[in-house]
Amino acid sequence: MYKAMIVEDEMLVRIGIRNVIKWETLGIQLTEDAENGARALEIYRSEHPDIVLTDLRMPEMDGMSLIRYIRKQDKRCRFLILTCVEDFEQAQEAIAYSVSGYLLKLTMDFDEVEKMLQKAVEELSVLPGGPTYAGIANLSNVKERVLKDLLTIQGCYSQDAFREYTNTCQLHLKEENLIVGILSLTSSKEKLVQSSILNVLQEFLDGDINGEVFYDTESDYILLLNLPEASESRQRLLDFYSRISEIMKMYFGVHFSLNFSGFCNGYADLPNRYQEARRQSFFNPSSPFAQSEAEHLLLLKENIQRLACNPLLFALFDSPDRSEYLRQLEGISNTLPTQSQICGFYINLTRFSAYTVSHQRHIGKLEILEECVEQMQRRKFLQDFTNDHLEYLQLLWEQICEAGRYSPEIALAIAYIRKNCMEGLSLNQLADYVHLSPNYLSNLFKKEVGYRLSDYVNELRIEKAKYLLLNTRERSHEIASELGFSDPAYFCKVFKKSTGLSPAEYRHMHTNR
Repeated sequence: MYKAMIVEDEMLVRIGIRNVIKWETLGIQLTEDAENGARALEIYRSEHPDIVLTDLRMPEMDGMSLIRYIRKQDKRCRFLILTCVEDFEQAQEAIAYSVSGYLLKLTMDFDEVEKMLQKAVEELSVLPGGPTYAGIANLSNVKERVLKDLLTIQGCYSQDAFREYTNTCQLHLKEENLIVGILSLTSSKEKLVQSSILNVLQEFLDGDINGEVFYDTESDYILLLNLPEASESRQRLLDFYSRISEIMKMYFGVHFSLNFSGFCNGYADLPNRYQEARRQSFFNPSSPFAQSEAEHLLLLKENIQRLACNPLLFALFDSPDRSEYLRQLEGISNTLPTQSQICGFYINLTRFSAYTVSHQRHIGKLEILEECVEQMQRRKFLQDFTNDHLEYLQLLWEQICEAGRYSPEIALAIAYIRKNCMEGLSLNQLADYVHLSPNYLSNLFKKEVGYRLSDYVNELRIEKAKYLLLNTRERSHEIASELGFSDPAYFCKVFKKSTGLSPAEYRHMHTNR
């Protein structure tokens, strides 16, 4: 049987989990509970539990500190995080420590807890020192977790241990001519499509290119590939990319990037190759093959140059603040930073811009800033960080311009609409944001802007729809969904009312001249 420990400072939660779960049925024996991380560490040293259910926010030692300490010594231990909504960012940090799952304390039920525990048991079953692999219900999920552990946790497995696992589970991997690929969807898709894409990728890994493919995140896939001869690898990978691209566009209508690491021989170097592919995906997703750090630094400097040459800097900042902005740009591009450092840099630069302009110009609120920061935290590519920052500066400038023409509430409403009009924006949502009643906001907007709110929002959406029709192969119903229209027929009606043409007619007219 496996051992499990509950670490939670709320006594009623501890008691509830301990008494309701059918531990023996799951093949688990409970150790003593702990009310904080410090006590949990004492229990861990004596009991060495295989599974730890831990809260994040606790006195004396928090959950993340506990996870970090245990993970340094124990690569097998499985962690389940008990979290609140406000802990979500910290829970995201725990991904690096190979956490098996998250349980939201406010909404979790005990069936969900049992499913997470069963998942942890299945993962333990395939790790060195665990029972046989036979009879595991979700071996594909376990395989995904083990391969992720191999790539993301340095020293998680010895070569011999992972070699044993690949043989037992009959993975399509050999130690020679290994390469890691990262396939990232550049637009989110429903889970059914994501699952279908995974199946298509698995079918591509045939006799010509052997390997394994599995999820990394919701829109990312990891490919571990073997090629017969490294000398012919470049052309084989280009052919592989071309075939996948054709299928993706034809059947799924998705755009993606596919980036590869360099070659390695032996499983021990795969974590380094994974990081190499990740860096390539971040810095230059349009180039499939791994580039040097010097080339990545050049790409970073090109993005920084876009910011430095932005003419809005002279409109938004006075001379001292503009000098400080440029000084921050210069500091980030001297040496190549990590991806997390670049993310932090862009977020801090955007906050600096917002607070500086808000103080100088006495405009608006900063809620849109937080939405921009949240968007940046989800970004995967360097260029997206640059674009997000430039778009935010444009929003600041538009708000300054509109502040002289409109009341503060309407200027703020316009900025918010332009930021969120593609997401099914409602009148009540907008009214709450500017602290006006829906009726009063609607009447005031019509009086000052000259449009009904719904017409103004639809015009912004139609302008975006025109761009997508002419610059992508997306179908009308996909564009409708992307622009926040729940009904494709209504989208076509609004589009025709604005342009005099249906979306299909508009595309045909402008692409066949």
